[in-house]
Amino acid sequence: MCEHVLIGGTKCKTKVCIVFDWLQNSHSAADQSYGRQLFDKFQDSFASLHKMTEDKTLELSDENAPFFTHGKDELCTTCSTQWTNALNEIDKKTAEETDSKTKCFSLFFYLFFFPFGSRFCFVGIAVCQEESANDEAQIKKETGEIERLKQILKEEMEANQKVRTEDERLTKGFGELVQVKKQKIEAYEGLRDDYNQTNDELQQLQTQLNSFVFILTLIYLLARFGLTAFVTDSMIVLRGKEIEMEHICEEMLARIKTKEEEVEVMQKQCAEKNAYVSQLVSQMNQTTGIAEKLQMQTDDVRTKTLELDGKIENVRREMNNKENAIQQLTNELWQTNAIAHSEANESNQTAALCQEKEEALQKTQKLIEKLYKILNEVDKQQSECANLLSARFFLFYFLLTVKEMIDLLCIESKRSIWKWKNLKQISQPK
Repeated sequence: MCEHVLIGGTKCKTKVCIVFDWLQNSHSAADQSYGRQLFDKFQDSFASLHKMTEDKTLELSDENAPFFTHGKDELCTTCSTQWTNALNEIDKKTAEETDSKTKCFSLFFYLFFFPFGSRFCFVGIAVCQEESANDEAQIKKETGEIERLKQILKEEMEANQKVRTEDERLTKGFGELVQVKKQKIEAYEGLRDDYNQTNDELQQLQTQLNSFVFILTLIYLLARFGLTAFVTDSMIVLRGKEIEMEHICEEMLARIKTKEEEVEVMQKQCAEKNAYVSQLVSQMNQTTGIAEKLQMQTDDVRTKTLELDGKIENVRREMNNKENAIQQLTNELWQTNAIAHSEANESNQTAALCQEKEEALQKTQKLIEKLYKILNEVDKQQSECANLLSARFFLFYFLLTVKEMIDLLCIESKRSIWKWKNLKQISQPK
């Protein structure tokens, strides 16, 4: 077997080497024998390329003629080069043998036939010329046959080169397919990790939502049992908003359950990713609308809070004015008491002064009654302001907590959409 290695790692699998097939159709048995003798002379050079058959004879009528037989494989570059060099050397030896035969025949004719006369010379020359022409035609024919064999060898080498090029292209394509398969495997592993991470995030979100519901229930109980006696109207408004928020929370829970179901369906059937992304987009739009409504309600509450702040400020101003009036009345009372004490010390004053004292005392009594009324009104207004401030605090905290939860849901929805879009781009075949 030939030990040379073809491009691509395939060994040259030569079985039989038919060297002188061109002797079969264009030469006699003697020439065939002569060709076999030439082959025996160069057998050592061919033995390095191919092993002969077991009997080491060449059957020129073999069906594998006229050239090498390699099955489905072709000659390697080294084998074809050595074969071409061997053919050239055989042609050279054949030409030398032919020239030597021609020279010997001419010398024999000149020595033995020249004395018999010019007639025999001309006849011999004509015969020699005819044989020379025949030999020249035969040489041309053999040369053409050799050229044909060289052309066949060239075509075989070109076909071999094409096969090698195709093999390289297929090998490269197979490598690219293997790389694409590895990328898809990595993408599916990333999909599994993303699913596990999304599931963990959903569980954390469920825990936070349960905490939020507990805080909301506690706020509701505090607002229900702590402020009912003072701010009935405000509690009615808060109760209505609380009911709305409960409905919103129920919708949010329903959406979360729907998202979990969609994640399970998405894990089983990757073909439904587009529908799932569209549904997430629609849900995000709905959540955004709810957030906008809550923002509008928060703005209304802030407006009402500002109005309450204005009212509280007015009440404070009135309280300050009334305190100033009370201070002024107190000063007048002290002055009146001083006058009364001075009049009491002066026991010799007239009855008119006593009457004035009694009138001053009556005025003082009236001022004291007014002062108590003002103080009672101030206490009531302070209680109302405290209740309004408590309601404002709980309502603001409640709305702020709801807004944070909705923002968190929007962020998680956008993150899920972004992940699935990237996964869709990766999973698409190139």
